[in-house]
Amino acid sequence: MAAQRILMGQPTPLKTLTALPLGAVCAPGLLEAMAASAEPRIFLIGTEIKTQGAVDQAMHVISNGVCRVERIEQGTVAMLGFGSVFGDRTFWTKGRCNATVRAATPIVITLRVGRERANDALEAFGALECAVM
Repeated sequence: MAAQRILMGQPTPLKTLTALPLGAVCAPGLLEAMAASAEPRIFLIGTEIKTQGAVDQAMHVISNGVCRVERIEQGTVAMLGFGSVFGDRTFWTKGRCNATVRAATPIVITLRVGRERANDALEAFGALECAVM
């Protein structure tokens, strides 16, 4: 119930994806298919969204809030906000996460695009028509 109230004020997945640089380079049909496969996810501050070293075939687009990205071996930290994409490398390559990503604001909302749900869209339009950011 609370999650539904939070999501009510958010733009649709298609509007969010269209506003990104990704939206400018994707074929319209592919963008619509990716938006249809996107699942809004809500994370509370401190929640781990991605774990360094884990296999996770999903990418996330931040539609609200800020995330903290930590790469343990390099000791680096970065902050990502609206429109930032993370997990895209593991989405395309089926590799392991090279960083841990946590919610850094009280609420973070992402659009999760999982490889399993996006396969039809990718096969229909060809993954190369969409630039990897």
